[in-house]
Amino acid sequence: MRLFQNMKIAPKLIIAFLIVAVIAGVIGLLGISNITAINKNNTDMYNGITRSLNDMVTLSGMWQRSRLVMRDVILKNDETSINKELESLKEKFVNVEKAYILLDERVADPQARALLDDFKKKYDIYLPLKDQVVTLATQNKDSDAEALMQSDAVDGAAGNVTDSITALSTKLDELGSQTEQHNNTAASTATWIMWILISMGVIISIGLGLIVSMSISKPIRKVVDAAEKLAAGDTEISLNIDSRDEVGILASAFSKVIGVLKDMVSNTELLSESAVKGDLHIRVDAGKFQGDFKKLVGGMNNTLDTLVGHIDSIPAPVMIVDTDMSIRYMNKSGAALLSKKQSELVGQKCYDNFKTGDCMSQNCACARAMREKTTVQSETYARPNGKNLDISYIGVPVRDAGNNIIGALEVVTDLTAIKTAQRTAEKQAEYQAAHVEKLVVSLERLAKGNLDCSMEVSPADSDTRELFDLYSKISSNLLTSVGAIKGY
Repeated sequence: MRLFQNMKIAPKLIIAFLIVAVIAGVIGLLGISNITAINKNNTDMYNGITRSLNDMVTLSGMWQRSRLVMRDVILKNDETSINKELESLKEKFVNVEKAYILLDERVADPQARALLDDFKKKYDIYLPLKDQVVTLATQNKDSDAEALMQSDAVDGAAGNVTDSITALSTKLDELGSQTEQHNNTAASTATWIMWILISMGVIISIGLGLIVSMSISKPIRKVVDAAEKLAAGDTEISLNIDSRDEVGILASAFSKVIGVLKDMVSNTELLSESAVKGDLHIRVDAGKFQGDFKKLVGGMNNTLDTLVGHIDSIPAPVMIVDTDMSIRYMNKSGAALLSKKQSELVGQKCYDNFKTGDCMSQNCACARAMREKTTVQSETYARPNGKNLDISYIGVPVRDAGNNIIGALEVVTDLTAIKTAQRTAEKQAEYQAAHVEKLVVSLERLAKGNLDCSMEVSPADSDTRELFDLYSKISSNLLTSVGAIKGY
């Protein structure tokens, strides 16, 4: 059965048709054989029985008529009439002889032949006695001829011949009945055999047709069902077709397609899950695929490369952390700020690198974003790689396909220049306000005639150097003016 399943469809169909043809041929040959046997039986019956019975009828008729003609020979007195009856008698015995010869050729049954031999024996005994009666009759010794004919010797011999003819006729009738019964039985048996063979042939042909049909249609149905499932997006398909015919080859090829698509789905899910987690460096090995599948996988990799490239081109640190604050991704700007490679930062703690004022506290924007499930913004300082920075950063919660929070996205903005300028302006304003107040006090004293109105200028740093120089010059001019007034 396994060998039949593994055959190609064409040989499988040819073998099935050949088997049906052989069955039909066997039935036909047996039918012809039975018909031939029946014909032979009928021919044998005709030649051996029917024609023998016909010959037997001739022999019996001629014998009975010969007995009547012999009596007519005795009764006739004129020579002409006697000669005419003698010719008739001779003809009757000739016909009896001919009938015997034909019976001797056709009778084959041992018992019938024994009866035929018995007839010949008794017939031969009767002939000389018959001749004696005929001789007396031709001599017009009618009384003697009649007496001899009625004697025990002649009449007994004639009776024995008649009895043998009757016995042989009875036996031939019996053989005819037996042969007819045998032929009828043979014909009936042949008919039943033909019906049985035809029924078996039909059953075998139907069974073979069903086997061939199922061996082709069943696996094709599986492939069709699998194709429909695949079209609906279901790749969890198992064909379980192990035949080696064209359908098995088709199923094997289809299984490879399913495997490739399943691998593609698995790798796509890997890319998606990795991207959501922040593992933006993960890529699919396009070399595992061929043709357009390779192009498709390469396109997904290129799409992710482009996305990562856009993030890397942002001139501000961007990173993704998990719930343990381990870095999953850092863009180029962040890596450059930390003077580390992007791959080196993966797995390190963000607070060990940025060292902000919010790190490891309740104020951490990323921790708050994951805890509060919303976007959080905060400003603080940072001390990355020995630098002193003022930053503003935003924490955005990251969710997986099940809407579970698995980390946070952080975008950092450097406010150092702005904050430094703000602090410088505030320092200069305070410095200038203090010295304006000192100048006002000194001028009020001078206006009241108090010439002890010198103005002391406070020391300056790099941020207030210009103001220091300006107020130092004003203080010097004030002292010069006071000195001039004192000279009057």
